[in-house]
Amino acid sequence: MLRGVNPEQVLVARRGRKPPLEPAFELAVGGQRAEERGEAARALGMRRARVVQPAGRVLEQQDWLRHRRVRLAATLRQTAARGYIRAVSRFKERLAELRVGGEEDHIRRVASQVMRDALQTVADPEGAGALFAACDSLSTETYERTETNGTLLLCGRGHPSIEVLLEMTEPVPLRRTRAARKLLQMSRAGVQPLCDASTIWGLGRVAAPSERSREDLFEVRFSGRSRWEFRHAGECLFVVENRRPMLPHPPIARDRFEALVRDVLPGHDDAHVVRMWAAVSSVLAAGCGTTLVISASASVEARRLSAQGTRITPRVLEEEVLQAATGIGGAFLLDPAGVCHAIGVILDGVATAHGDAARGSRFNSAASYVTGRSGTIAIVISDDGSVDLFAA
Repeated sequence: MLRGVNPEQVLVARRGRKPPLEPAFELAVGGQRAEERGEAARALGMRRARVVQPAGRVLEQQDWLRHRRVRLAATLRQTAARGYIRAVSRFKERLAELRVGGEEDHIRRVASQVMRDALQTVADPEGAGALFAACDSLSTETYERTETNGTLLLCGRGHPSIEVLLEMTEPVPLRRTRAARKLLQMSRAGVQPLCDASTIWGLGRVAAPSERSREDLFEVRFSGRSRWEFRHAGECLFVVENRRPMLPHPPIARDRFEALVRDVLPGHDDAHVVRMWAAVSSVLAAGCGTTLVISASASVEARRLSAQGTRITPRVLEEEVLQAATGIGGAFLLDPAGVCHAIGVILDGVATAHGDAARGSRFNSAASYVTGRSGTIAIVISDDGSVDLFAA
């Protein structure tokens, strides 16, 4: 149920439980100056101040306010968020001419608006509107000299898909930055602080991975000082770095990765390639540095390197397990079917001209390991999010 719906905001709505293949409703745009509203509407192909059903009947504002069982469509919401910020970013030169410093401030307001609109099903508009600034403050607050790393799970109390492990008798308001930052320290893989957009009220987890795609579940993921992401269903809607919102840029393109796999490891079906990409995406989403090695000799290498790594019973690891294992350092050893054979492996190798004295041990170890080993790919993810590929 949507509370405090304002027809003059960006809204994406539909009826029913599952997202349709085609948009069931158009978007209504408002909440900014007339010239900006018109430009954004044209950029997004939207009609202003009305909602149109597939049959073509226009819902008047009073009908809209009475329509209490509207739910946000996740896929359309992501399209709206990304498209809206793109539209605003096209105004850069004009905004800079109108007001010095206005460009960045305007983009921040847009990102905050997108966040507030998405959270209509989670929190009241006032709480959702203050969340953007609260996340900025949390991202810069340290706890015992450690930077902010962790995830807030945004959900309402009594959510049917949340398993509550701990509930506070007195929730901690996000405006109490130091207290909220202390609770964020409890965030671990699969267990996060529960937040209703204005307070942290408990600790819990999503009951099943498939439930993360619900339209009333969101995440705010912190990954270092002054960096955080607003996420839904495993996808990043926007990133904020040093208080500046921006659209996510994938560090490695899927088509590039798939082309490399088929070139280095020929003869594997599409299902295996998809599984390998899922593993890469999972470790990328962990937000910390790691190395993932895909080798036709993964089983043999896991035994050979058992003294400097942890062998496991071969299996396809779930996203939460992959992300948790990044915390121990070392590399993952996967075979071309996407099955993991070892974690936390310290790679060996020979000196190579592909090394770089300006880079760290993770980069140079992977370069040395791949040299001379045919049928091997190494994906090196640095702490800053950059990705390097080695193949032989």
